[in-house]
Amino acid sequence: MESGGDEPCFECPVVKLDTFMATTRGRQMQLVIDIDRDHQAGLTFSPHDLTWTETLLLRLLAQERDAFTDELMKNSQHKK
Repeated sequence: MESGGDEPCFECPVVKLDTFMATTRGRQMQLVIDIDRDHQAGLTFSPHDLTWTETLLLRLLAQERDAFTDELMKNSQHKK
């Protein structure tokens, strides 16, 4: 459904993502993304530095990243 202007429609994935990220769970996810980015940059965390929820979300993020990477590799092999 078109909104008729420069604004995206309500069903736009960006709008849905923005709406989710404004929730408590969305803010938790953003925090975990920031923790993951810091970890990839070389910062280390002990198990006592993270909550149980953060640990689970980091694990989920890693699984999703691995699945995405696998999909990209499969797609690039099919294009050859």
